[in-house]
Amino acid sequence: MNQMNQNFYFIVVLLAMISMINADLPPFVPCNNVAQSPLLVVNISPANLVPGGQLDINASGSLSVTIPVGSRFNAVFIDANNSIISRVSKDFCTQSRSTCPVAPGVQFSINTTLSVPFDIQGLALSVNIADPSQNPLFCAV
Repeated sequence: MNQMNQNFYFIVVLLAMISMINADLPPFVPCNNVAQSPLLVVNISPANLVPGGQLDINASGSLSVTIPVGSRFNAVFIDANNSIISRVSKDFCTQSRSTCPVAPGVQFSINTTLSVPFDIQGLALSVNIADPSQNPLFCAV
C-alpha cells in the first residue's frame, strides 16, 4: 500500500472515531413518579456532547404547582448504575430571576451550564426543579 492510500485510510478511521465521540442526547422524557407540567420545555446546546466541554441547559415554561422559596434547579449526568458523574445545582429563584414563591402557571426561564465528562458512553442527563426538601416538582431525563 502506498503512502497516499495509508494517509487516506488513516483519515477515514480518524473521522469515524471523532463521529463516535460526539453523542446526541435522546429527547427528554418525564422521570418516573414525578408530577409533570406539559408547559415546561428543556433545551440543550450544543446538541452534540463534546467530552470535556460545556453544556448549556435552558428550561422554560410554567409548572402546575407552586415553586417555593429555596427551590433548586438541578442538572446531573448519571451513568447506567444511576451514579452521579457531573452535577450542577442552582438556587431556582436567583438563577431564574423569579420572585418566589412562583405561583402555578406563571412563566419562567432558567439557564445553567454543566461540565460534560470526558467519558460520555452510556450517560443520561437528568434535569429537575426540586423544593427545599429536594422533592422534585419537575423532572426530565
